[in-house]
Amino acid sequence: MKLVTFSEIESFKNSLETYLLNNEALNSILIGALLQANDATILSLGTCYQGSLLEIAWMLTHDKVLILTEGTNKSIQLLADHFLKQYQDIYRIRGSTYSVDTFLRLTGLGVSKSMTQNVYQLDKMVLQNQSSGKLMKAELSDITYLQSWVEEYIAEAKLDYVDPVLLLKKLIGEERLYLWESKGTILSIAACTGPTFTGMRIILVFTPQNYRGKGYASSCVATLGNHLLEQGYRKCFIFADQENHTANSIYKKIGFDLMGSYKGCTLVRDTEVS
Repeated sequence: MKLVTFSEIESFKNSLETYLLNNEALNSILIGALLQANDATILSLGTCYQGSLLEIAWMLTHDKVLILTEGTNKSIQLLADHFLKQYQDIYRIRGSTYSVDTFLRLTGLGVSKSMTQNVYQLDKMVLQNQSSGKLMKAELSDITYLQSWVEEYIAEAKLDYVDPVLLLKKLIGEERLYLWESKGTILSIAACTGPTFTGMRIILVFTPQNYRGKGYASSCVATLGNHLLEQGYRKCFIFADQENHTANSIYKKIGFDLMGSYKGCTLVRDTEVS
């Protein structure tokens, strides 16, 4: 087993593209981060090989987020040994559930919060019995109205490190936040982000409590998925908390296929240990 590190993002990306495409859905967060990365945003890039077989890849960003692909036990052991020697300060870890759980077990790092998600993929247009309404792009004037929605979404998704206003401004500025609207009333929202090699990830799917159970999120996601496929993307990806049975049911009914399990953890910092 051999561990290989990279000093150049482009060579890392070129060497991994075929490997990452084998499960683009499960690797979509790493791919999205990789395509937007530069030398100032990355601390470490690397792979582990068994002979000529690539068994795991990782990226450590400058803000101390470690992103892992799915790996074998031996490759994760080698990676864990490497990080215990080289990088003590990892703040968050994301990746294949098996890789994350194994890495945490081998390193003994403590977790303050975590979420396990199902990863779904849509690669064909879907027919959807739409609720009343239409898909529209959000505008900057919508921020005040939507801020409390995004704050609630962030709390439900355990993303306390995300600033809701900055997120709204970024998504609206990039024309990636969409509204499901009927008769002038916003009923549900969804956004797209992180272009991959062939696809786009749908995020920030949210409907307020008083509008839930009426099909608005289903219509919003299905219509956005169709829109992205019409724009030339070959795939759409979406992540759902395994404990959110409603979201998982919605995505399956729309036509998304389950592709794997993904885990994100915030680690215990030294200052939090008594």
